[in-house]
Formats: sequence, structure tokens, C-alpha cells
Amino acid sequence: MCRPLLRRIIIRRILSVMQDSKSPLVECAATFGENRLDGWTNRLILGDNLLALNLLLQDPTISGQVRLIYIDPPYSTNQDFRIGYERTATVSSSHEDRVAYRDKLLGADYLKFLHDRLILLREILADDGSIYVHVDVKIGHYVKILMDKIFGEENFINHIVRIKCNPKNFSRPGYGNIHDMILFYSKGKKYVWNDSREAFSENEIRRLFPKVDKSGRRYTTTPLHAPGETKSGATGLHWRGIKPPKGRHWRYPPEELERLDKEGLIEWSFRRNPRKIIYADEIIQKGKKGKMFGSLKTLLIPSILLKRT
Repeated sequence: MCRPLLRRIIIRRILSVMQDSKSPLVECAATFGENRLDGWTNRLILGDNLLALNLLLQDPTISGQVRLIYIDPPYSTNQDFRIGYERTATVSSSHEDRVAYRDKLLGADYLKFLHDRLILLREILADDGSIYVHVDVKIGHYVKILMDKIFGEENFINHIVRIKCNPKNFSRPGYGNIHDMILFYSKGKKYVWNDSREAFSENEIRRLFPKVDKSGRRYTTTPLHAPGETKSGATGLHWRGIKPPKGRHWRYPPEELERLDKEGLIEWSFRRNPRKIIYADEIIQKGKKGKMFGSLKTLLIPSILLKRT
């Protein structure tokens, strides 16, 4: 289904429920996709998200089973946000549109609102799950402290920057407010992570692996030492009569260095400086890490759990 049509169907359903005073506080407003063999169906839930989360926790197929959560809560802006059929953006100030939600909670009240929901979301997460919380930079630092408390400082993974606009129309003295922040936490030390990988171009292969060995394999070399001195330990000792440069240590213990050299994976310069050989064909199979986030723009599909007002 094309996005504009899907968006209109969702908005029409949301508006119809908002107009019906007899509608339940929480209901499944729409389902998407094909039913899976295990009986799972994708759902859009309309209603108070605190009630919805409590109901979801009672479902054994959801409670403690979800591996990925993304939420985009209110930002404590003290504004009303509206929804309508004809929109040029997801945020509307047209008085002809109906109020979708009121973002009126400020300070401690807002943090308490978010705290109660994050507690439930943590219970919904699987042990190897992770959560992304999208907020703005004005409230985000307080939210991070809150998430440190709930998920643990040790489970903070990343602060992701999302570019949201061009600062050309920013007139107030100061730097432009051009980005939001996405806080990425895991529930535990071991969590599901799938690297975003891209193929290398021919030019990149030639640039990154400029050397060619006798068999025609492209390669490059990297230092066998790393920053930081080892006061006690094998990586700070001499190997083959060579000691790591001042302020550095061997990346590998002597037995591993011997193995690498025996397998022909160390290149020696004419000054007897050893470097590890990295072959292009081994790296190309894995691909390079892709740019996961850049100048992202929000899709024009409302993806909010509406809180009744």
C-alpha cells in the first residue's frame, strides 16, 4: 500500500474514534500485514498509552519478548498538536484540525509521565532487546538521566543525532536548533545488533588497499602497537628484540605475534618495523559500515499513540 493512502486511512480511523465519545479508552485501531504462522498481527493501538502498555504486559507473547522499541514521546513544549486530512507536515497549527494530543506537562510532571511509561517498556523488552527514545535537545539531557536510572548507565549505547531542519531561518542570537537526539539503550550486556554494511566501490578498494602481493591479492597494513604503555604484562615486553614505541604497547601477546608472522600476516619494513597485513578480499566480504543516520527527515505517516485529553 502506498504511503499517502496508508496515511489517509490511519488519519480517518483516528478522527472517527476521536469523534466517538463511546469509544473504549484503548482499542486496536488498525492491523497491518499478513498474519504470521505463530498468530502475531501488527497493530496500531489508539488510546492512553499507559493503559495500553499495562494491557500488553498481560500478553505472554509480548511481555519480555520484544527485541526493539522506538518511541517518540511529547517533548514538554507546552503546545497542542493537531491532526487532519490535509497536511504538509506531521506538526500542524491549523485551528481547523482536531487536537491529536496536548503536550502540556512540564518539568517534574513531564519526567514522572515519561518515567511511568519507561518502567513498563523495560518490562516489555526481551533480555536481549534495546530501546530508542527520540526527544529534543531541550529536554533530552534530563531524559538521559532518567533512562540511566531505569536501564542502567552501563546499558547506554549511543546518543544519535537526527538532523531535523536547516538553520537559515533561525533568527535568535545563538546556534541554530537543527537537531533532535535519539537515546539508544539496551536492557542488558548482550543485545541484538545487526551491523549496517555497504559494498566497497572499486575506487575505495584501490585507495584503501594500495599494495599487491606476489599472488595478486590487494592488501594494506596496520601498526602492531596501540596507544598506552603496559607496565606489567607480555604486551609491554620485547618481541624479536623490538620493544613497542614509547607510550605504546603490542596489540597482541608474543605468542599471537609469532603465529601471525608464521602465517605470513606480518610485513617487515627495511628498518625491521613490523605491521599487520590486512587483505582486501577478506574485508570486502564483510562490507564497510554504512552511514546509519544522516540528514533524516520524518515520514509523513503519523506514528503516535494518542493520549486522550
